[in-house]
Parts: sequence; structure tokens; C-alpha cells
Amino acid sequence: EKERNYHVFFQLIAAKDELKELNIGGPQDYRYLKDAQYKAPGVDDKRCFEELQEAFGSLGFQENDQTDIFKIVAGILSLGNCDFADENDASRLVEGGHSARAAELLGLSAPDLEKSMLVRSLTVGKDVTETGRTATQAAAARDALARLLY
Repeated sequence: EKERNYHVFFQLIAAKDELKELNIGGPQDYRYLKDAQYKAPGVDDKRCFEELQEAFGSLGFQENDQTDIFKIVAGILSLGNCDFADENDASRLVEGGHSARAAELLGLSAPDLEKSMLVRSLTVGKDVTETGRTATQAAAARDALARLLY
């Protein structure tokens, strides 16, 4: 039986009509959600999203602050769709626009976000050595970044 975690993702998807500027897809469009249970029994994700907004409001979060938080949540979903392929001694992003979209939502430059997943930096003293990650390592870096952001 499929599990369902990270309810805020499903709440965001349920409210996608209110958040048109985020261009949110359905749960099947995201790696982190596609194998999950889309609808939890007895849970109204749209209503839960409204309750989340009310809670943010009661805590003093302005609407623009809430939108920024929702951008980060949507950015995590887009980040999870980044795919990698091995190429020589390193890896590369498989183009699909996901890294650019994630970077936009997260307020980062796409090259910096891509480098954070594809390149490992090792600092010894004042020397910095950069080495390319394999596709498996890049995917692990992507998932670690998504967890950290979450």
C-alpha cells in the first residue's frame, strides 16, 4: 500500500489554482510524489491549505512571506525532478528545465544550483579542489539539498 508523507506538498497542489504564478503540476508530475498515495482518506487538502494560511497569518506572516514559503516548497518539488547522466569522469544534468525552474522558485541562479549538485568542493587549508560527481552522487546531493530546504 502506498504511503503519504509531506502533506504540505499535496496541500500546495490542491491550492494550485490560487497560486497560478507558481505553475504547480499534479502529484504525478513530481518524482518525490509520483509513488505516493495522492489522496489521504478523510483529508481535504484544500481545506488544510486554507488552515495553513490562517496559521501563518495568526503568526504574523504577511501574504508575500507566505508566497515566498510556498515558492520554496514548489522549488523542492521541481528540484526533485532534476535527472543526471554519467559523462566521462563526472555527470551532467539531463535537460528538462527542472533545474532552471527550481532555481527560479528558490531565488537562486541556475548555474549555482546546478554546480551545487554536480560538483564537490574540498577545502584543505586555503586550497579548494573541485571534482565532478557521478550521476548517483549528484542525485544524492540533490536529495540532500531538498531535505535541507524542507
